[in-house]
Amino acid sequence: MRWLVAAGMIVCLGGCSVGDPPPPPQLASKPCAEVARSRMTDARVNGYDQEDQQIAFRYGYAECLKWEAKGYEPSIP
Repeated sequence: MRWLVAAGMIVCLGGCSVGDPPPPPQLASKPCAEVARSRMTDARVNGYDQEDQQIAFRYGYAECLKWEAKGYEPSIP
């Protein structure tokens, strides 16, 4: 009985995914993506780790989208 459970787990872990992985999400605003990349680069230059750089990107992108929704054109530094 144990070998049957073990064999089932091996089969599932070995080939459960079907098809290609989904494509990466696309960003809605290219100018805001550039602003966010700039913020992420600033974080990297200042010694932040990978996780903090991603946080800087997400926060910068979200803030830029808020301003863009209000009608302001983002300026890329």
